[in-house]
Amino acid sequence: MDDGSTGTAPLSSIPDYATSAQFTTLRAGVLSYQDDTPALNGTVTMGFGVAVELLHGTSTIGAVTVRLPPTPVDGQVDRISSQMLVTVLTVQDASGASVAQLALGVFGVGSVFQFRTGAWTRIG
Repeated sequence: MDDGSTGTAPLSSIPDYATSAQFTTLRAGVLSYQDDTPALNGTVTMGFGVAVELLHGTSTIGAVTVRLPPTPVDGQVDRISSQMLVTVLTVQDASGASVAQLALGVFGVGSVFQFRTGAWTRIG
């Protein structure tokens, strides 16, 4: 299920599972986030301007796909964080082209992606 709730929040209010080592470089201030409960083999699409995708649920999920936001600007950094156990995370750009496929298998894992010179790259 993709509930797609969105909002803005001070960095200090983002849940603990979004503050792992990968997220220590978050800039001070307010950021846009999206909170979703994905279905097995489901796809979550990050909305325009969303900087952090928070995946949550009450059980293990075998696989989920996250599509990064449309119309990124050069240097844009987006983050994906999971509170639940995700076995395989597939990350795509807004058009559905593959950016990364990660075998995670642990709780609280975060990944950081940057849009540079026309393409998304995993940087953390």
